[in-house]
Amino acid sequence: MLKSLARNSFIYYLSNILTKGISFFLLPLYTSILSREDYGVLELMSIISTMVIILFTFQIGQGVARYYNELQDQKQIQIYTSTVIYFSIASFGVFTILFILFLPQVSYYLSLTESETVFAIASITLNGLFYMSQNQLRWKIKPVQEMISSLTYNLCTIGFTIYFIVLLEEGITGIFKAQCIGALIGMIVAFVFSRSDYGLYFSKQVLTKLLSFSLPLLPGAMSIFVYMFTDRICIKEMLGLDELGVYSVGSKIATILTFAGIGVSTAISPLIYKHYKEGETPDKIALLFRIFCGLSFILVAFLSFFADVVIQTMTNELYAAAVPIIPFLLYAVFLNSLTLFSPGLSIAKKTSRRSIIAMVAGILNLILNILLIPYFGIVAAAIATFVSFGLNFILLFKFAQKEYPINVSLVPLGITSIVFFCAVFLIQYLELPLFASLTGFVFCSAVGLLLIMKKEDLIFVKQKIRGVIKNVNPKDDTTL
Repeated sequence: MLKSLARNSFIYYLSNILTKGISFFLLPLYTSILSREDYGVLELMSIISTMVIILFTFQIGQGVARYYNELQDQKQIQIYTSTVIYFSIASFGVFTILFILFLPQVSYYLSLTESETVFAIASITLNGLFYMSQNQLRWKIKPVQEMISSLTYNLCTIGFTIYFIVLLEEGITGIFKAQCIGALIGMIVAFVFSRSDYGLYFSKQVLTKLLSFSLPLLPGAMSIFVYMFTDRICIKEMLGLDELGVYSVGSKIATILTFAGIGVSTAISPLIYKHYKEGETPDKIALLFRIFCGLSFILVAFLSFFADVVIQTMTNELYAAAVPIIPFLLYAVFLNSLTLFSPGLSIAKKTSRRSIIAMVAGILNLILNILLIPYFGIVAAAIATFVSFGLNFILLFKFAQKEYPINVSLVPLGITSIVFFCAVFLIQYLELPLFASLTGFVFCSAVGLLLIMKKEDLIFVKQKIRGVIKNVNPKDDTTL
């Protein structure tokens, strides 16, 4: 399992750097051409797109993930896959019709013209279908093919975005057009790679089986949506699209953390479902948790202590207000990524409990945002997000441990977190110079590695690094 995870994680990590990394570095272009309000509209569209994918896929992909490795022959695979894709096409078709029927109201809410809204709706539909085509490659554990289709999607989207907004000066409409073209081409590439899995099959029995697994996940997924995006929705309603644009930039910086973890996060779920019955799997998951947690924390610390430098480099002075929210958003993303290492409830098929946990966290996030945003603005939204993500992580870990125990303690992570936030607050509040930020980063990173990771974890990482060096230069037998 570890060998497959390491190989697949590297491929997914490379894919993420090549695709999302390129997209991230377009941030200076967006912030220089679009207004803060337009950037807020883009963030709002991203929220709506996520909600639509959650609702109109009915989380059926999770059902495929659960049963895919139990299928015995190619015909069964075709029946399952074709049933899902036909269901998805019909479902997103219903979404498109509904939004077109209420086009004036949707346009008013988004602060867009009706023609701009049509392209926005089309981009959501095509991106949803592209998401489903990517899922098929993931459950087949075909990371190279998934990387190629994802890279195709992103390069086409980015290329056409530059063409439409720089050369043709179409503004936000050009971005929606580029997303449509990129999703369509990426979907075609993904379909070509998995074409043997599709056929002229549709099974009500299979659909019922998949939905019986996935529908209990839907409330939880919507709850996850609430606690992940309540901050943006409340900012939009209470402070406006302008402030949402600033918050969106801070959130975009925080997503840098996903670059480090996307490889493991994308690869680990299919492998856990495949190997969870093996006796050594819990210990391997615990090892991966500690290593992932320790190394990811270093990146959290770096981006937090040098947030002002990142903002100055990637945007302009209009977005300086995003600096204090970055540490909280980074830590929220960090804690959310750690939930991947608590598979107990999914393995035990107690998906309703996951839904309840997410619902509790979502309600807390909503309450905190409503109470605090009027007084503390976007900083309050970031803190509320961090607190709710933390609650979700702790509760999910606690209940998952009862179903599928993993030898991991959260105490070292808790101590590290306290040290981290005290140091960040002190440096930002006193507006200390860059040297203080460097000192804080080094100190917190050292504390994190010493407390979170065990000695054997460090030895394991060292051995893997040695292996990589030997593969690059096999004639060099010297030790580190």
